[in-house]
Order: sequence, then C-alpha cells, then structure tokens
Amino acid sequence: MATLEEINAKGAELDSKIKALDTKVKEIEDAKTEVLGGGGNYHDVFTSNKSGSSHEAKAARAFGVPHVKNLLGINVNHARYGMVDTSYKSAVLQLKESIDISRWISQIFHGDPKDNESQLLQPKAMHIFDSYYAKQELMPILKAFDSTTAGAGLEWVPTATATQYQEEFELERKLSTLVQSMSMPTDPFNLPVQTDVTIARITAENTAITGTNFGTAKITWNATKLGEFYPLSEELNEDSAPNIMAVARSEVGLAQDRAKETIILNGDTTGPHMDSDVTVASDARKLAKGLRKLALQNTANGGTVDFAVASVTTAKLDEMRVNMSKFGINVRDMIYVFSPSTYNQAVQLAEVSTVEKFGQQATILSGALAAFRGIPVIISEYQREDTNATGVYDGVTTDRGMVTLFNKKRFWIGQRRNVRIRVMQDLADQDRWLLSSYQRMDFQGHVQSATEVSVVQGYNVAI
Repeated sequence: MATLEEINAKGAELDSKIKALDTKVKEIEDAKTEVLGGGGNYHDVFTSNKSGSSHEAKAARAFGVPHVKNLLGINVNHARYGMVDTSYKSAVLQLKESIDISRWISQIFHGDPKDNESQLLQPKAMHIFDSYYAKQELMPILKAFDSTTAGAGLEWVPTATATQYQEEFELERKLSTLVQSMSMPTDPFNLPVQTDVTIARITAENTAITGTNFGTAKITWNATKLGEFYPLSEELNEDSAPNIMAVARSEVGLAQDRAKETIILNGDTTGPHMDSDVTVASDARKLAKGLRKLALQNTANGGTVDFAVASVTTAKLDEMRVNMSKFGINVRDMIYVFSPSTYNQAVQLAEVSTVEKFGQQATILSGALAAFRGIPVIISEYQREDTNATGVYDGVTTDRGMVTLFNKKRFWIGQRRNVRIRVMQDLADQDRWLLSSYQRMDFQGHVQSATEVSVVQGYNVAI
C-alpha cells in the first residue's frame, strides 16, 4: 500500500499536469481567437446574416441566398445563374474547395468523424478549422464572406463534397457529341469524297460529247492513342470521406472527353503549335488540326472574321455565316461555339433578348441563348479567351476571345478504339490502385479552300 507521502507526491504531479493542460488549452483558444479575428462562439459561423461589403460577401446576394452556408448547395454553372458575374462564381468555388480540403485533412489525418459515421461514437481529435491549412486558407475566405467566427460545422460541411466538383468546375461538354463520329475499321482509314460535280452541256445532233469526270479525293484518319493514368493509395481509398474511388474512376474517363473537345477546337499538327503555350509533345492539342487552325489557314477565302477588338455583334455573327456561302444555308447542320465570355456578350444582343423578336426563347425570359438565327449555340470552356489580335496565344496580348461557326456535316471524329477505363490493384508490394483510360481517335474534315468554307473563325473579340 502506498504511503501518505507517495500519495501526496502523486497528487502534486497530477496537479502539475492539469495546470500544464489548462495552459495549453488557453494557448490554443487564444490562437483560435487571433485567427478568427476577435473570437466569438464557434457555432455562430454561418448564422450571421450581415450585409458585408466585401467582394465575397456580395456573392451571397448575387446568388440570392441569405446565408453563406446556402452557397454550398448551389451549382454555380446552372443556367439560372448565367447572368451572375464570373468572379462571384469563382469565389464560391474557392470556398467549397477550401472547405473540402480542410475537412479531408481533419478526417484522414486527425481522426475527425467521417461523413458516414456517428459523431457520438467517434471521438473528435482535431476539428476541421484547427488544421494549419484551414487557418491559412479557409479562415481568410470565411472572413471575406463576412463570417468572422467558426463553429463545429459538421451539420453542413459534408454537403460540399468533391463529387459536386464534376458538375461545378466544368461546363457541360457537347461539342464532341454533335460532331459526326465514324468507326475506323482499319488504321489508317480512308473515306472517298466527292469534291466537284458536273453540269450537263448543250450537245449538237450527231456530235460526240466530250467526257468529263466529277472531282474526287479522300479523307484519311490516322488513329492516335490518348491515355490518362492515376495511382490511388489504398489508405486514401479507405479513409476518404467521399467515395474517392468513384471520383477517380470518373475523372480518368472525363479526361478523355476533355481532350477530344480541345482537339476539335484547338488542335494543330504544325510545328511549332499555333499557340505558344502548347509545347509538350504529349499535349492532346497536337493530335490533329482543329477547327480554329483549319479556318485560320483559309483566311484568304473568308475562313476568318475579325471582330476588330469589339464585343460580339449581330453584324459580325451574320458575316461569319455569309462567308460560308452554300455551307451556311441549312441551320440544322451548323453550330456556333462560344467561349463563356463571348456567350455572355451574345445573350445581350437586342435581336435575341426580347420576346417580340425571339419569342418564348428570348434571353430575357430564359436567361440563356439556345440558338442564333436558328443555328444551335453551344458554350465550351476550351474555346480560348486569352488569344491575341490574330486569333492565337502568344503570352503577350491575352485579352481577345473568339467564336467558331462550322458545318458539322463536313467534319468527322474517327474512332478506332472507344474510351476504355481500367481499374486494377497494383503489385503486392505496392498497396495502391491503378486507374487509367485510353482511346484511339483522329479528327478530320474536308480541306478548306476557295470552294470549301465550312468553318469560319471569329477572332479578336474584346473580352
């Protein structure tokens, strides 16, 4: 049995440890107060409804929500928010991303409850707002959104998961689905095409007629392989709050879709590439000549329209169509491709904004432009907005956008191998998963010339 002196000594030791813990707790609380800018209740972070004057605080009002927490459930690229300033959208996306990264850090490395676990059964080791990343990155953003204190937040933080990012961070890609696709039975594959026609001539009686032939040529597809690869550690797969395996599998597939769209728009096989920032040999934009390159090469025959550092106008959009001659007649065969900024200019055109001129599809009612002069309109984030006055990127003048008009019946995607996604475990001494995707494809169309203007590039648009 312990003596009285030993008991007293043990008690003194415990008292000393308790005092040290109290001191440490006070230091942590003081640090929190300093980071959060004046303290406050940790559960008050998104219950404030103040009307802050900061740029980020204005974002909540721009999206029509009363609290910052409501922004987490908003898809900023939804059509209903088409008129919201892009800088506000970027601010909201940055908020969501910083929240998720902070949450993952606390869950994966510091024992915070995962989204599918009971908070009552899991002891809280470190809260989402306590990590170094959260203090350096997340808290300044929360302050900018006019939130000066932070609460537990576990009742709303899990709503901003990475699975939302697939829809949030990217516009829907439609271009590759609208262009004709042709299965390549062999590689290379040749498609015979007719380039010219004949017209019957006056023939005298009992006179031999001189023979003529219609023009012929061929379009050749040479399949090139595109690949994407992502290694995923088993620990991250086990500990990640979102289903990161599903996200990663989706991501390697979407990478192929993104490559296809930027090839169609920005591809160039010449050396060097027309855009000075495309230098890596494996860049997908070196796979084939895209619509912009084909149009720029045909400038002498009307393949381009200079917007002269002005915004999108009806006159210039009409000029693009006029330059296409017979290839610009059937509106069902043509497509306008806008960048986000040039699209936002187009929706304000008087010819499409009012009901009396555009009916129930007027932008004043729908907030979106589905067609111009009956020609379908699509938006692509791969339509560059950082080119110079000649329609290419040079890293010097980077404030000009563009619009593309083309006849989809004159171009094809040659598909030798459709997109395949592979998921497998690595070797036994590597505790990780391997995810990859592959496809073999090419993009080709009719040669642009004086008699073939089936794509027109509008360039030098003021952004």
